[in-house]
Amino acid sequence: MKYVGFILLISISILVVIIIFKNIFSKDCKTRYKYKKINSLMTNTELKYFNALKSILFRTPYVLLPQIPLSSIVTRVNKHKFQSELNRVVDFCIFSPEFSPLICIEINDSSHLLKQRIERDKKVKNILKLAKIPLVTIWTNEKFDYKQIAQKLKNCGLKLNLRNIYNEIQ
Repeated sequence: MKYVGFILLISISILVVIIIFKNIFSKDCKTRYKYKKINSLMTNTELKYFNALKSILFRTPYVLLPQIPLSSIVTRVNKHKFQSELNRVVDFCIFSPEFSPLICIEINDSSHLLKQRIERDKKVKNILKLAKIPLVTIWTNEKFDYKQIAQKLKNCGLKLNLRNIYNEIQ
């Protein structure tokens, strides 16, 4: 009879602890984080360059996608449980029709002159270099020039007919 009372007391204590923890964690999840939809996947500047890149790649087999995490196009050869360096995102990636990454593109404004961004950009550049994916960097303080952008892409190995591009854009 002593054991039944003891077991009943332990059971009730465990039940109370479970209820308390459930209430604490369910309240925490409900009130701690709030979310809202972003207005756009890209900034206005990124959208401007995205449209320019789409024009340059028009009538080619290439696929242009924005906001690509490195983890979607690069894998670490030597396995390690932490791969947080691949959480970084490049502004654009040009893919083959089979979605093999060909070229990554970064649009850099003055924020890329900040120490943290410089370090981040170095890491991204190094990762892409090791993965043998060319990186094209376009600075927003440069003159916005379709021809120059197209030439940079061609210099990285894209098969582009620059004469057709120039005629279609003008």
